[in-house]
Amino acid sequence: MMEQMKQFNKPLDAYIGIYNSPAWPNEGIQLPTELGEAIYSNKRMFIRYVDGDGEETERWITPRQVMGLKDYVYLQAYCHLRNDERNFRLDRIVEVKVEA
Repeated sequence: MMEQMKQFNKPLDAYIGIYNSPAWPNEGIQLPTELGEAIYSNKRMFIRYVDGDGEETERWITPRQVMGLKDYVYLQAYCHLRNDERNFRLDRIVEVKVEA
């Protein structure tokens, strides 16, 4: 996978941020294949997401990077439903489909 990422001429740090998070394991984090591919190829993804109140939404996003903040790991993405940048907790994403 690292060889495939070279074609984008960006360092891995451009896609993953670590902000002193206990949720981020010392050995790093393994992204789901679909998520990694969408980030590196700038493809949109369809997600089903459950917010903190238990409300489920379906939306299209364009993922930007993964970040460890406080006690959770987040996906920073452009949300096409809200037409704005949003952060999504990875543990609250219940379905992912990458645009073909």
